[in-house]
Amino acid sequence: MGNASRGMDPDLVGRAASVFSAKATVLDPSTLQALAGDVLRHVAGRAQSTRQAASASPPAPRLSEFCATLLGPGHELPLRFLEARKAEGASFDALCLDYLGAAAVWMGRAWDEDRLSFLEVTVAVGRLYALMRAMRDQMQPVGPASGRPRQALFASVPGEDHRLGITLAADMFRTGGWDVELLTGCDHDTLVATAERLQPPVIGLSLSSEDRLAALARLVVALRLVASGSILAVAPPATMDDAALAAVIDTDLVIRDATIARAALDERLRQPA
Repeated sequence: MGNASRGMDPDLVGRAASVFSAKATVLDPSTLQALAGDVLRHVAGRAQSTRQAASASPPAPRLSEFCATLLGPGHELPLRFLEARKAEGASFDALCLDYLGAAAVWMGRAWDEDRLSFLEVTVAVGRLYALMRAMRDQMQPVGPASGRPRQALFASVPGEDHRLGITLAADMFRTGGWDVELLTGCDHDTLVATAERLQPPVIGLSLSSEDRLAALARLVVALRLVASGSILAVAPPATMDDAALAAVIDTDLVIRDATIARAALDERLRQPA
């Protein structure tokens, strides 16, 4: 599955970890707790579903060492650990996902048993999330390689009442030859399940109010884990600064104009994966 000859992108790991940690500056503790729980469940579930039948769980000392890197200083240590195991001959499916999944299970238990603080879990979960993001090339094709180069899933953020903008954007993309699935008024689980089923090359999300930023943050984290090959674009409210959004939301593209966004995505999908 995927190209195991390529390593994980350290720049992507660093950026994803930074964006995840920045959420603590704008989101309330209950939202961060929900995010952490989402990541732990998704990572553990993803590892279990992709694990090869012949693979084995990592030895306990090795797993402890990996968990220590997740809790230690900097995001480079867990990346180096996984790359070292890969250099020893392990595949991403049989080893990296096993380590990530096993670490997610261990951290979930340690958190439940109060052996890890909320701060420690948040830091470690951010690094787990970043590592999963960096494995996107090994796990799923991106863009044209999927065989559906101009398919998109457009959705309003859960709890949004304003749906005109995302509806007009979907219509504009359709007139340009795109196959767009539009979802409005759906809850978090429905959106995530739909993205996981469709695996669209592009996911576009509409945020009309900064009051729903927490819902967007949680949704984007989940989408990155279940549809890691998708290009993710967000249309924020006019009052929200692009840099402020990108600092806390792991998006590939900020949409201010649907026509410009359509041209940019057409160009991006023409590029080799």
